[in-house]
Amino acid sequence: MIVTSCPLRISLVGGSTDHPEFLNRYGYGSVISFPSNLRTYVTIHKDVFGANSIDQNFILNYSRREVVKHLYEIKNELIRICFQDLDVKQINCSLTSDIYSAGSGLAASSAYLQALVKSIYVMRNEFISEFEVCKIAESIERKFNPLVGQQDFFGSMGGFKLLKFYKNSDPEIRYLSTRIFLEMEMYLLYTGILRNSTQILQSIDHEKSKQLLDDVKDLEQAIEQNNLLDFNAIINRAWYKKKQTSSEICANDKLQELDLQLSRDQQVLSHKLCGAGNGGYFLIFTKSGSCLDTRYNMIKRVTVSETGLKWINLQHEFTKL
Repeated sequence: MIVTSCPLRISLVGGSTDHPEFLNRYGYGSVISFPSNLRTYVTIHKDVFGANSIDQNFILNYSRREVVKHLYEIKNELIRICFQDLDVKQINCSLTSDIYSAGSGLAASSAYLQALVKSIYVMRNEFISEFEVCKIAESIERKFNPLVGQQDFFGSMGGFKLLKFYKNSDPEIRYLSTRIFLEMEMYLLYTGILRNSTQILQSIDHEKSKQLLDDVKDLEQAIEQNNLLDFNAIINRAWYKKKQTSSEICANDKLQELDLQLSRDQQVLSHKLCGAGNGGYFLIFTKSGSCLDTRYNMIKRVTVSETGLKWINLQHEFTKL
């Protein structure tokens, strides 16, 4: 049995500049992001005398349960296409996460895919680097989600980082100091609003998204100088600019009310909506010692994870015992 986890990525600035249409048009994009301490989890197991080996069934558990004999019968698009691409035979597979993952804006589907790809390679005793996992997972997800951005994969790699994306070459990664987070606390606030990211991504004005690259440069400088005032001013400014790229990003009335409430909260230094927008989670920065979790429902402190993919082969562990 293989158990693999992949962190959910959180981007600070530059979102939309990593998307295929933007890169095709301008050739270059950049994002500052980090993997969080919140994760997705994938478990796979091939039995030796049971439903997989004798009955020739796939047993799949996620928010639903599927028992099917053939790949084409699998309803879960993510699992089906991944298994088809990697030629996976009948196994048991379970997916779960630390969050409400549907429409989260935290790239949960990409994190599931990366954990699943890694699990399959571990099961086959084949080595694969984390960078290669990202590339394979990206190629798989584009088959059912063609507008997915590159940061959804490479952002989950361990550490706080600046990611540079190109039209015809692999991303570049530059790791940043996490010193600035020592004086702040980060929260994720769940809006309770589900949305379809594809509809939002299709509505984005990429010409307006170009200005988001300036925020990446400015935020990188603020991080290097450990300048909290500039850091939070840039987060707020970038969120304002992001909303100008599409009317769909903050179209929900409840979301607009919450956005306004956060902007007026004296304890909130800065905030932004994660991912494509119009639902999912708000990322909130406060000074250290703030207690937003006593004043808001559905809120959770988050931290930067220094590790990306984690996995364990339980069969090997039991053998050691």
